Amino acid sequence: MLDLAGDAGEKVARLDQQVAEMQRTIDTLLTVPNADDNSTLMATVDGLVDKLEALERQRRQVDAAAFLDADLVRRDALGPIEAHLSVLDERLSAVESQLG
Repeated sequence: MLDLAGDAGEKVARLDQQVAEMQRTIDTLLTVPNADDNSTLMATVDGLVDKLEALERQRRQVDAAAFLDADLVRRDALGPIEAHLSVLDERLSAVESQLG
């Protein structure tokens, strides 16, 4: 998620451009006469629509990541690990006090 947050503005702009280009390609293919009767063409369009949807999902993810506070994400991710390490540290101190 942190990788998405870096340079998010540039990534969103690039993805917007790719989405627009893909949409133009689909629109152009659909203007071919008798496109509905051409199964190969329609299969190509269906594949492009799937790719377009994937690009739009990726764009939404990058856009959402742009608003993340990287330090907050790190703290949230490390919080459970730090809590577990604290418990282990207490156990180690208890064992050391029993042995020493």
